[in-house]
Amino acid sequence: MTAFGDFENLDIKTADSHVFLRRAGSGPPLLLLHGFPQTHLMWRDVAPRLTERFTVVCADLRGCGRSGCPASTPDHAPYSKRATAQTALAYWPWSLLAQPAPLPEALLLAAPEAVIDDALGNWGSPASTAEPEVRAAYVDALKDTARVHAICEEYRAAATCDWAHDSADKRAGRRIGGPVLALWSGAGSLGAWYADAGGPLALWRTWADVVEGAAVDGGHFFPEESPDRTARTLAEFFGATAHGAPRP
Repeated sequence: MTAFGDFENLDIKTADSHVFLRRAGSGPPLLLLHGFPQTHLMWRDVAPRLTERFTVVCADLRGCGRSGCPASTPDHAPYSKRATAQTALAYWPWSLLAQPAPLPEALLLAAPEAVIDDALGNWGSPASTAEPEVRAAYVDALKDTARVHAICEEYRAAATCDWAHDSADKRAGRRIGGPVLALWSGAGSLGAWYADAGGPLALWRTWADVVEGAAVDGGHFFPEESPDRTARTLAEFFGATAHGAPRP
């Protein structure tokens, strides 16, 4: 497993818990968030490739990895995408954001100046074969009953308050102000699932005006299977956006 050797470990206190992150590099800030069932470790081979151009931060989402598990409520609101977005974005001056599932457009709507690499297409794709040490770390993180409960709360929130928030945003005509980069698993079925809607890019264009992206070779964890391709794509997209270059 590639170590975050040059990265600083930080534990940031929040209003209701704490967030663990690793940080290194210089330049515009780039926040890398993980999907399920991963932790910040999913970026172990991508993040070091970006530190020459960006200040890279890899954080564990609330309830995951080494971050805290805030107490929930009957309406599951502490684990809504909006609450998670506020935790992820409120404590640092982000203008750039790279984020795979599980956070959808709600996170960007919370910070409309941000840009996103969304690997939502991981869903429905074959599972990747992780290195034994990494697989063990992912499994160990799920042995804690508090974290299992937190993950369940996140899914409950997705079916209730997240749905309500997204529906309200659609009715109000709220849209993402910055450019969007959408990447998804080339080995998965996302393109086929949404072919009638025009595919993943068409779906994101219902939320944002400037959207680009493509499928990437690999399965559910394609940033771990194709770190070079993923890092190059992120560096090109975020580099151009950070320095004001026009997007197509």
